[in-house]
Amino acid sequence: LLKHADTAMYDAKANGRDAGKVPASCTKLTMFVDVHDKLLFYALVAWEDDFTGYVVEYGTLPQQSRGFFTLHSTTNTLGRAFPGMGPDGVIQAGLEKLVADYLGRDFPREGGLMRIDRLLVDIGYKAGLVAAVKHKCGGSAMMLYKGIGITAGRKPMSSYARKPGETHGHFWYVPNVSRTAEFPHVAADVNYWKTFLHQRLAIAPGDPCGLTIYGKPRDHELLADHVANSETWVETQGHGRTVREWTTKPAKPDNHWFDCLVGCAVAASMCGVRVPGETAGKRARKRYTQEDLRSR
Repeated sequence: LLKHADTAMYDAKANGRDAGKVPASCTKLTMFVDVHDKLLFYALVAWEDDFTGYVVEYGTLPQQSRGFFTLHSTTNTLGRAFPGMGPDGVIQAGLEKLVADYLGRDFPREGGLMRIDRLLVDIGYKAGLVAAVKHKCGGSAMMLYKGIGITAGRKPMSSYARKPGETHGHFWYVPNVSRTAEFPHVAADVNYWKTFLHQRLAIAPGDPCGLTIYGKPRDHELLADHVANSETWVETQGHGRTVREWTTKPAKPDNHWFDCLVGCAVAASMCGVRVPGETAGKRARKRYTQEDLRSR
């Protein structure tokens, strides 16, 4: 997705497919939910094994009737959808409805049906409510998610010490939270994954490893604002690597569907989707010399 000024490239991201339908070449379907007081933002992306992706659906709960809206200005809120509940009650009720609906749904796929393989829900806000929903209706497909902005000055996740009970993947890991106050979750390096998502969107349709969107040109202008016009980045160096560090623009525009698409990519990686030749993010095995062994 691109800024409105570059309409030719922006229009090229629409693939003309029907919303909600998964291409036959896809093997994984992932979903992400971003939690807020007024709305739940979500997106679903179908993936081929090489990270060629297709946005098959995105939206909010409650659904909005206007083509352009902001989280701050909307009046069609969770509070109106679930009257008589307090602020936390409406978030939990909305999340339960969204999770149960989508995890129980069969999505049409050319040649058959498909279900969501992994659903991630952000716990940057109301982690306890999200954990309660997982226990009630999320099952094994749902997992809590925490985004971490790892700068060039910090150790990359590939350098983290492996502890018993942890799972480490490509710029994400599942920490062992036993004897801590944290809920079980996956943590992801969002600076890496935001850069990764923009790289998928920069690939021409038809080339492998790119990302396209259902529908026709000009169907997704608000999504384009969230993805292409909400954050900026600067390149920094540290620990022998170059990192694009992402920050929200000063006016703090909505970036929630950007977060959702990023989370869908992390979920795909958790399901085994890989860019051909992918090696980054894996910890190199240390080769011990005889001197190392003697010093021990």
